[in-house]
Amino acid sequence: MTGFGFARQPHRDPLPTVTAAGRATITDALHRGAHSLFTIGGLSLINTIILLSGFYWIFVGGLGAVLLATGLAASEEQASSARLVALIVSAAAFALFTGLGILARRGRKAAFLMGIALYALDTGLLLFFHAWIMVAVHGYILWWRYRGFASCSELHAFDGPAASARGASA
Repeated sequence: MTGFGFARQPHRDPLPTVTAAGRATITDALHRGAHSLFTIGGLSLINTIILLSGFYWIFVGGLGAVLLATGLAASEEQASSARLVALIVSAAAFALFTGLGILARRGRKAAFLMGIALYALDTGLLLFFHAWIMVAVHGYILWWRYRGFASCSELHAFDGPAASARGASA
């Protein structure tokens, strides 16, 4: 009966171009959110190096906790051990946020959630010290990170039920 047009036709997406454009837009939002994780780690490390070098300017997107550790190290008299601790704290923050960025680019929601939680805690620290410009920048970056998190669900919706079943069995 296939010769008379009664055979089942494969399901085709009626608007593949629209679907591809929507997927590209959502993927871009995901990558921007993940990129903010890389940026935070890098700026924090750069801020530590700048402050330990004796300069007194910073990038406002870096972590306040790293700035606090670096500021304490720069004011200590036993500078060598305190500076080493500040570099270790900064390198650990860099490694953590870089790792979260890698996972977030792969669409892992947990990486976005952990990044949002850590950065929100850091924003609380900045509120305590009344660093208003850094709080504003943190808020902007948190917004981008949330958009990246929200795009994870939207991006996985493009995969359909077959991908959901694969994800549940893995």
